[in-house]
Amino acid sequence: MKPSLMILFATILLVGPARGEGPITVKVERSPSGYQLLRGGQPFLIKGAGGRSYLDVLKEAGGNSI
Repeated sequence: MKPSLMILFATILLVGPARGEGPITVKVERSPSGYQLLRGGQPFLIKGAGGRSYLDVLKEAGGNSI
């Protein structure tokens, strides 16, 4: 697995504990049409941005990943 993907998955895993929910399982499953990212058993669409500033704006815009 590429280092950038490993960082992405680690970031997603850390989102749950930051909200006090505990660890949430994240998987990539293969399907006939390609691959699907699952978080807590549910499809997860990444809506994110890079950086450290304006995270409140990202959240207001519906972002879920950094």
